[in-house]
Amino acid sequence: MAKKSIIDNLIKYELNHLTDILNVLLELNLIDEAYLGESAAWCWYENEPSEAEKIMVLEKIGYDLSVLKPKK
Repeated sequence: MAKKSIIDNLIKYELNHLTDILNVLLELNLIDEAYLGESAAWCWYENEPSEAEKIMVLEKIGYDLSVLKPKK
């Protein structure tokens, strides 16, 4: 069975609900305002952003991802 990524599943959930993720992607300058809409958000995701970028977006939306970070 293939492993599922919690980060990718959260991103896909937000992409399907759009409200918060579009605002965050714009605020972080990860998409162009001229192309605002569902397709711009999905294009950002399909361009395979780094795990760090996806985490940054999710944390900006309000997710607490501290449980996913290794403990020191």
